[in-house]
Amino acid sequence: MMLRKRLRHSLATILSLLLMVGISFQSAVAQTPTADESRALEDYLRRLDLELIIVKQLEQKLARTLDAGERARLADRLARAYAAQLLNPQPAPESEQDIQKSAKRLIEIYPELENPLLRVAIHHATFQQVNLDFWEWWYSGGAPDLNQKVTEELRELVGDLLQLKRRVETRRKELALNAQFGNRTDLSGMENLENLENVLMHTQYLIGWTSYFRSIIEREDRRERLETSEHHFREFLQIEPEKVLMELTVSWFDFDSGWTARGLIGLALCKQAQGQPDASQKCFDLLSQANQEKLDQIIPIWKLKGLLLDQQIQQALSLARSLEKSASTRLESRVRFWETAARGGLSLSSSESHDASRLIQLAFLGLMRDKQVDMIRRLIDEHNIRLPEDNFLGNWVAGYLLFVDAELTHDRDKFRLARERLEKALSVAPAETNEADKARCRFFLAWVHFRNRQFEKAEQEFQQVVNLLRTEDRAIAAQAHWYRIQSLMEISRKSPRETNAAFTAMDQMLRWFPDSAMTERIEFEKMKLNLRSLPDDEAVSRLQTISRDRVSYVDVLYDLVQRQYRVWLSATQRGPPDQAAFDKLSQWEREYRIHPDSTAARRLRAMLLVIDAQLRRNNSDESLAVKELLEVATRFANQLGNTTSPLYLEYKYYNFLFAERHGSPDAEALANWLLGHARNTRYENSALVFLAQQSKQRMTNDQSTAEQLQPDIAVYRRLLEVSGDSDDALKKSSNSRIAAFQLALLYAETENWEDADELNQRLIDLFPRNPDFLLAAARVKMKLEQFESARAIWRILAGGVKAGEDVWYESKHQLAVCVARNATESALKLIRQTRQLSPGLPDKWKRSFDSLESSLNRQ
Repeated sequence: MMLRKRLRHSLATILSLLLMVGISFQSAVAQTPTADESRALEDYLRRLDLELIIVKQLEQKLARTLDAGERARLADRLARAYAAQLLNPQPAPESEQDIQKSAKRLIEIYPELENPLLRVAIHHATFQQVNLDFWEWWYSGGAPDLNQKVTEELRELVGDLLQLKRRVETRRKELALNAQFGNRTDLSGMENLENLENVLMHTQYLIGWTSYFRSIIEREDRRERLETSEHHFREFLQIEPEKVLMELTVSWFDFDSGWTARGLIGLALCKQAQGQPDASQKCFDLLSQANQEKLDQIIPIWKLKGLLLDQQIQQALSLARSLEKSASTRLESRVRFWETAARGGLSLSSSESHDASRLIQLAFLGLMRDKQVDMIRRLIDEHNIRLPEDNFLGNWVAGYLLFVDAELTHDRDKFRLARERLEKALSVAPAETNEADKARCRFFLAWVHFRNRQFEKAEQEFQQVVNLLRTEDRAIAAQAHWYRIQSLMEISRKSPRETNAAFTAMDQMLRWFPDSAMTERIEFEKMKLNLRSLPDDEAVSRLQTISRDRVSYVDVLYDLVQRQYRVWLSATQRGPPDQAAFDKLSQWEREYRIHPDSTAARRLRAMLLVIDAQLRRNNSDESLAVKELLEVATRFANQLGNTTSPLYLEYKYYNFLFAERHGSPDAEALANWLLGHARNTRYENSALVFLAQQSKQRMTNDQSTAEQLQPDIAVYRRLLEVSGDSDDALKKSSNSRIAAFQLALLYAETENWEDADELNQRLIDLFPRNPDFLLAAARVKMKLEQFESARAIWRILAGGVKAGEDVWYESKHQLAVCVARNATESALKLIRQTRQLSPGLPDKWKRSFDSLESSLNRQ
């Protein structure tokens, strides 16, 4: 028999040998450890898979050692450690290049350390990087700059490997002759016969792969390179040239070594590229017969890669279609397969092949079915894919991505856009579209309706999803049915007759999806429905009877907090604050907070109810209690990961209320935060009112510049917008009138006369007898030199206010200024009349009238 199941070759043997090499350490203190202690430490580190620590320790020790002999011994050990790390089947990418560079520097200093083991380790590390570059080139669609780079890398690496192979073969012959004549020199290095065999075999493995890659990127001598690749893969796998692959059985190979599978995959791809699909399939069949689940999961991926590299797009499409119907593949492997299909199809899409386009569509369908949003987004961004609006898949993907963004940001516009694209996807889907895929699309549309509190629409859509996917995709069907129950429960709040439908749906959940984790909550949901018709105090009494060891008890606690808050609020509104009710609320909130199954969002919501109650109580001990609660709430708020969610906004609002109540300087910053993040909410209104008050105080106390007043203008502009800036709103709402008036004053303060005049004119048109509005309007018109309009307003003011008031003096003075534009004598007469009506002019106004009179007399 020529069956040689001796594949102890390559890295399995090399690594085990390296890990037996003794490496001593310098103690962290001055004390030197014994040899046994050093070995114990090394064994411990290796058991923890921390060989990299060994490398770092040796590097530090070598740098500190001055003795030449000791440095040489340390360098030899370090070379072995470098080799062990570089030949690790699962290298750490962030450290591999550094170790490779360090190994090359070590050889430059100590040339005698360049043995075949370290050299093949360095080449292996180089291959790892070239491998990454090759696939980047391929997925880029053959970018010219990458083409040249990878071509040069492969040529150089193949040359180095062939040189190493010749060197090892020569040395192996020398050692074989020495052994034949009884010369068994005890070599301290790695150059004994068996180890050289293993180095040679791994070199052949690397030559097999690099030659195959060259056959893909350099097409001119493809046949010769594929023959070279096959030859070296056969040598690596110990399959003689004359051995027919179809005669091999799984017992020929040692699949305990992961390198055997990798070599057989390389041979399979090589035979595929040589136009021998049966031989290629035989290699994959041998891998399947190894009865290793890990291999079963990667076989379809490598089959697909081989077909795509050989540009056999139609066969790749057939393979993808077969996997599309397979239910045995694990999620991780499915995702890798569809990613490969998408990238491969995109790399070949320049050929304008219909099959390439279909492969891309199948890949995106696969990723959508598994809800791989990050992968989908990455592919779209990397390849600048435009999602068409005239087909089902393009709209489905776009709607799904918008929905995910909307879930994270709670952006209502994104929910609207998501709904539009998902509805369009269903409307443009051709008749032959897979019904299950349409149902998956409908699931997200239903979810959008649910988030928009359109529960009737959501329930109908979820029902359709359940009907279509109950047998095909039970995970989504179960989720859809659960949200259908939640929709029915919400509907039943306004339409009690729908309560029976909710109970029926719950019973269906137990029958149809008994394995779903959500069924554990059905009993609690039923109880919630039964309790809904009860007053809060009775519901609280019922909830307290539920045993703490129930699966749903965490939900019971949360419901207790909400119900008890309403009990406390109702009692407080009827009379003095109910201390007992508040104590129960605090007790259940704390119990819920420490429950291991409670969530950060619900913990925060429960705490905000207690904080609200504390602020409403307004007791002397409220300040410290609320401060402590807010500090704890901050931890849960930070866990939300979303600073735009309604719950986070509410958390910031209570921080603002507390700061405002206690005159904290943080209040203004928190109000501004709410202004920027809580648009169109009740929180924004509170922030606007507070900031408006702050602005009014600054206008009274400060001499602010126009630039400094711009934020205040923005506050009042937004306050007017929120309060209503229509004529009807200005008539009915005092908040609107105040906002408009203050905004006009700010415009005037910043010398924005035109906008100030426009607002003032609207106010006096609506309220022609309001002295504040008239005075502000007249002053601005004077600045704009609209003297006739100003004259009419000053006349109204002069006749409408009591003589001797400051406004009366200003009105008389400015009226004289306006009259003097056309009639000097009339203006002088008006001044004399004013003096007669008020013989004791205040000094300020006496000087103003004297100056005006003198000026008119000189004309």
